[in-house]
Amino acid sequence: MLNKTCLNSLAGAALLLITVSGCTKSGLDGVVPTKTKDTVATVKPKALVTAKDTDGNVYHLDTIGAQIWMVENLKVKHYRNGDPIPYSSALLSTDAYCNYNDDESIGNVYGRLYNYYAVLDSRNICPKGFHLPTNEEWLTLETTLGGNNLAGGEMKEAGTTHWNSPNTAATNSSGFTALPGGNLGSGRFADLGNYAYFWADPASQYSRALLYNNESDSGISNNAPNQAFSVRCIKD
Repeated sequence: MLNKTCLNSLAGAALLLITVSGCTKSGLDGVVPTKTKDTVATVKPKALVTAKDTDGNVYHLDTIGAQIWMVENLKVKHYRNGDPIPYSSALLSTDAYCNYNDDESIGNVYGRLYNYYAVLDSRNICPKGFHLPTNEEWLTLETTLGGNNLAGGEMKEAGTTHWNSPNTAATNSSGFTALPGGNLGSGRFADLGNYAYFWADPASQYSRALLYNNESDSGISNNAPNQAFSVRCIKD
């Protein structure tokens, strides 16, 4: 029969073993495991996830409400199936893209400008798993950001690196990082640094998002299909 002293020793040893085992599972050295549900959930998706187009251009992603948007303006020169998108800075009645002022270096920063025939082409210009946003999806974005009177400021890249002064109310609090890529219309390029135009709605000739360097709101306009604007894609 074990005496009282022996029982106490065994109990103490068992308690020590349980304590050490517990510390080992939770990090005996004081290091807290970082790969947990809570810590992963707090990381911005754009820091973890990217999309790649047919040409290999990489786009960061940003979750705004229930939507996932590309952070950069589209730069692709080929459709999803590999067919080239024709280049032209003329106002064509067929699909085309161009760089602002026919300057490749501008297109590399602000993205390419596409006419409506290109964005509607069934071969798709958005990366696989993404599409041209509809008018309703732009409206949802505006609503999520507090309505059209505020959305522009929350969508525009802050500062005057790419936007001309005063870049009113620009905070980019949404992470959308809108850049003022200007447009091709009426036979000339215009508004680089001042306005951001984005195509929308396959059912109508909309440039849905109109953002301005001197206003905080966002607007909408109906445009000729041969004009060229920026494109932002949204996840399917």
